[in-house]
Amino acid sequence: MFRQTPAFRLFLPVFLPVFLPVLMLAWSLVVTGPQWGAQSGIGRAAAQEADPGAAPGAAARPLVLRASPALIDSGFLAFLLPRFSLKTGIDITAQPIAGKDIVPTDIPAGADIALILRSAASTGGTIVITQKTNDGATRRYALVLADKVPPGARRFARWLTSPIGQRTIAQFRKDGRQPFAPPEKRPDTATTVIFTGNAQRGENLAYLNCGRCHVIGPRNRMAGIGSTPSFSALRALGNWRERFSTFFDRNPHPAVVVVNGLSRPRAEAQTTPMSPVVISRDEFKDILAFVAALEPADLGAPVAHQ
Repeated sequence: MFRQTPAFRLFLPVFLPVFLPVLMLAWSLVVTGPQWGAQSGIGRAAAQEADPGAAPGAAARPLVLRASPALIDSGFLAFLLPRFSLKTGIDITAQPIAGKDIVPTDIPAGADIALILRSAASTGGTIVITQKTNDGATRRYALVLADKVPPGARRFARWLTSPIGQRTIAQFRKDGRQPFAPPEKRPDTATTVIFTGNAQRGENLAYLNCGRCHVIGPRNRMAGIGSTPSFSALRALGNWRERFSTFFDRNPHPAVVVVNGLSRPRAEAQTTPMSPVVISRDEFKDILAFVAALEPADLGAPVAHQ
């Protein structure tokens, strides 16, 4: 043992009242920590997320997902749902839809969520999964939520339609092949505007009329106003067509440029001592054709946000 020195006898009465309760509290947390965490607000978070009507401290009610029997039999949901539960702590139980795969109602009774096979004629729900069958046909499954849906079900819907959820759908393999995929992206139907003016004449007009403020190209690369973007920089913007097609209405141009037949009458506040540049509609089209043929400037990669 050790010899009780006068210093030790003096320290012992001070140490026991202060540090012994701390040691006992630490030991109780080690022993009862898991039970305390399950009963605390932290432990109840997943339960309240899955079922907001659950009583505090009650076990989380698994969400009920009703799905087409073929979808369950494929093993796809057994692959998909645990990955969502592992990420969120929200359990989902998959149950088959009784009867036909294609059901007339939006969601089967007793379900929080449904993945329903949609026919070409039906439009309810959001298509979230497609399946290529052995005969080459495409089946589409729609996600439908109940009217009084728990927040956990909405979270599942957000996850399934997010890039992470869509990648998880594509990762499932059966017999070495990928039977399921995210829905096909719709082709971009936006109309591309084609400018039909004379680009050569437009280049000369741009140097003559716009080169006082803008750098147009190599011929005036040391000219222009420093705070004014060059034509090639403007050409690199995603909305360059709109910008150039309406430039005469964008400040400060209404005070210095008139496009016959397009420009609105100048307000008194927009008048300047200098004479405005006046161009015809045909000359305006020529300038647009020249801009369309310009090489966009390399503005670098977009700013990446962490």
